[in-house]
Amino acid sequence: MFDYARINEIVNSMKRANTLKELEENLKVYDGSEDDILYLGKFCLEGYIALNYVGHQSFSKNFENKVPGLSFIFSKESSSIIENALSFELNKPYENCRGLQFLYLSKIFYESIKVNKRDIKFLFSNYQLLLLWASLLNEPEISLKEKGEDLFDDIQGAISKSCSGSFETMDEKLKADVIAFYLMSFYFNLIYYDFDEGEKVLKRAMEIGCFNVEFVGVLGKRTKFQDSNIAQLVTNCVLKEKTFNDDEYCVKNNLDRPTNVLLNDDTLLETVYTAEKHEEGMLSSLQTACLLAFAYFERKTQFMDELQAEKLSSLYNRVLSSSEKSWAAICTALVERSILEKNSRRRVERSCSQIEVIAKLLDGIDDKTSDEDKYHRIKLVTPSGMSPFWKIKMCHAEILVSLGCVSEALGIYESFKAYDYVIDCYRVLKQAEKAESLVRDLLSKNENPLYYCYLGDITLQPSYYEKAITISGDKSSRAHKSLGELLINRNDYENAYKHLKRSVELQPIQLGTWFNLGHCAWKTENYQDAVNAYHRCVSLEPEHYQAWNNLSAAYIRLGQKERAQKILEEALKFCFDDVKMWENYLFVCIDNGDLRSAIKAYHRILDVGEGKDILDNECLEIICTEVNKLPKNNNVRSDLLRLMARITSKVSINANVWRVYAALKKPEFGNVDINIGSQQLTTEYSSYIKLLERCVLANKFKGKEWLENVGNCIDVLSDLIALREAKLTFAQLSQDLNITRLKSQVNFDLEVLIKKIIKVHGKLNGCLSADSDDEDDNVFDIESKKELFEILLSASKLVE
Repeated sequence: MFDYARINEIVNSMKRANTLKELEENLKVYDGSEDDILYLGKFCLEGYIALNYVGHQSFSKNFENKVPGLSFIFSKESSSIIENALSFELNKPYENCRGLQFLYLSKIFYESIKVNKRDIKFLFSNYQLLLLWASLLNEPEISLKEKGEDLFDDIQGAISKSCSGSFETMDEKLKADVIAFYLMSFYFNLIYYDFDEGEKVLKRAMEIGCFNVEFVGVLGKRTKFQDSNIAQLVTNCVLKEKTFNDDEYCVKNNLDRPTNVLLNDDTLLETVYTAEKHEEGMLSSLQTACLLAFAYFERKTQFMDELQAEKLSSLYNRVLSSSEKSWAAICTALVERSILEKNSRRRVERSCSQIEVIAKLLDGIDDKTSDEDKYHRIKLVTPSGMSPFWKIKMCHAEILVSLGCVSEALGIYESFKAYDYVIDCYRVLKQAEKAESLVRDLLSKNENPLYYCYLGDITLQPSYYEKAITISGDKSSRAHKSLGELLINRNDYENAYKHLKRSVELQPIQLGTWFNLGHCAWKTENYQDAVNAYHRCVSLEPEHYQAWNNLSAAYIRLGQKERAQKILEEALKFCFDDVKMWENYLFVCIDNGDLRSAIKAYHRILDVGEGKDILDNECLEIICTEVNKLPKNNNVRSDLLRLMARITSKVSINANVWRVYAALKKPEFGNVDINIGSQQLTTEYSSYIKLLERCVLANKFKGKEWLENVGNCIDVLSDLIALREAKLTFAQLSQDLNITRLKSQVNFDLEVLIKKIIKVHGKLNGCLSADSDDEDDNVFDIESKKELFEILLSASKLVE
């Protein structure tokens, strides 16, 4: 519980201060115990968390009344100084947060520590301060990240020193603090989209936390009308013997649990019902926090498809069913579940109700828990990744908009001065004039660069963005970004590139801006800059498959096709069902000569492209030609044969497909006389002839106008010549006594076709005589027509 009496005693022992500046000066010359200063810093930090994360609304009032020696921090002058001290130029802390004074006090108290700078408890608390500060800013601040990295290294050294390099010898309570620290480091890294480092520290936390996560299938039901049990996805936590003591991270009141709003759907069950009892061990508070961090990492780094949604749902259900004293973890799980369910038609109402319950809880509404019990909620807040009250309310407003309750959402956005969203709501309500009036009223009171950006968003006039850039001293990344996006819409890619580049120079961590920068670089044919921009984009948003796809295209333009293929493989992890992307991957694989991957891509195109015209005859021909150069026993040939069998089972009237299949199955042998009577060769030729016959038959489905196309004539004539040759060879191999009659029949079929073609396209010396209806020799490509006449000449000689 908050010990105001001790705080008041410590403050009274210091030289009296009436301003923040005097307080900082007093701390520099303070000769008392540093433990007292550490206690002050921790007390203020916990107070800030209590106000913004656990619904302890009375903390500020109690502090002001019971610690009068620091009451000056609540003055307007102090508030202005504190806001500037916690800001980085235009990157300011969220103005509606509660108790910003306490975060600042904690900061100056910790900065005054000299002797105990290497104390591990102090380092943990200082890292928590950095995490809360970074979470408070409107945009990620790079200088804070650098401080966090230095502090992380110091803590790692202190951890190694405390356990002599082995966690087995570490104190159980200290080990729990180490797990909490790694979880805080995980969330700190994800603020800056450093997913690699975040994954590393999460693995460390789970390893020390003595458990692992796996997904298993069990028989069960998920609807009220389901008769039979089918496989359901559930989370299984593999628990090991617990070697840490995290009792300090538990709430003391077992009844202190946020309300879990029921679904109450007429079809869906509340949770998956399993046919067999699926035993689940209870998770400790920090193990629950680790499981939440694992789910958060999955949500941030994986493409959100149906399977991913099922995984996340099973993770949240596991948290809710196995944690008794983890108030912050349960709150976080309910909020995350609400975010997941907001796009589900059957669950969106529960999502809205649930997040409203949590929002009220953080405002102290409908919460009968005593202040003493609320204090015990604080410890697990940062390790569980819990969001502050304003972010939860913003999520609530977003869900209200999706439900069509725009006016209710507008009220929430206005209360938080989230004017970006206020403008969007007015647009949805078709009241843009109200949005403009609001912004102009704001500008009349304060000429803020951000307000000019809002005015530019409403009016789509670049002059307002230029004004914002001017009055900010060219420091507004928002103005440059918005102006760049406006110029993209007007196809002015060169100037858009300049503004977007300046925007990312001012603020490197921006979602969407790097993608637009890459797009402008591509349009201006600056492919190396496009590569750099798309690389930065996918480092911030690994699931952004369009950026991966565009990055691959840029590498192709730079002549690095092998690298482009690897990039596309990464993109396909996040969008496995995108036909267009699989086609791009197919083309790159063919260019790189990776036939096995090309065949795999074709299979996937067939899987996801049902009912679409997805056959690329040219690709099939190239693959077949290259495979025919390989030995007969090569595995790639077998893979291609399976692909062709699958394609022909779906497409029966495409002559090109049958032609390629026949070319692949064509038997190879030397002298016919030597192989006469060979059963294997006879069988192979029989299959080859059937494929050619299907090809010739498919040609008849090209329509009545096929003769007018030179390319079609070449294909049909070539197919019939190949079929004639195959039938005669087969007759020889099988020692057919009627070979003369067979020859006459195939010659007759060929002769009929020749006459039809000559009638349309004219005759050539050496061809069978006939009149031509083709009066314009320039209608067709000369080279193609020359090829046709050469084939006609060869065919004519065969039938003479």
